[in-house]
Amino acid sequence: MPIFDFECKHCGKTTESIEPCNCVGIQCECGKIARKVISAGGVYCGNGDDSSWAKDAADVMPKDSTNPVVREFVHNPTKSNLKRAMKSEGIRHIEPGEKAINREPFDVARHADKVMERQRDRRGLSI
Repeated sequence: MPIFDFECKHCGKTTESIEPCNCVGIQCECGKIARKVISAGGVYCGNGDDSSWAKDAADVMPKDSTNPVVREFVHNPTKSNLKRAMKSEGIRHIEPGEKAINREPFDVARHADKVMERQRDRRGLSI
């Protein structure tokens, strides 16, 4: 059963309660009926534009590109800049069920150290 917020019009108190979906009210502590109110549960308050994966994507973009959109993304790796850079380079996300095309072998060892270093810097870990 979901958690709902209930507000009492008589005393003004708001109460959280686990109730069935068809419940429209519960008894308040003051004895009156508190009605279900719309609430924003599970709201993400972070800034979605500067996702950590966008910074990792900047690592694999060509640093010597003459395209100003790609250069802006490499300099300022945000989600919106990534979308613009992908569009200008003709790159798209893989559709569900589609296989990725490996154009060149990926050197995991070369990139793993760089990714781990970025993670340590972001999370403040020291070894």
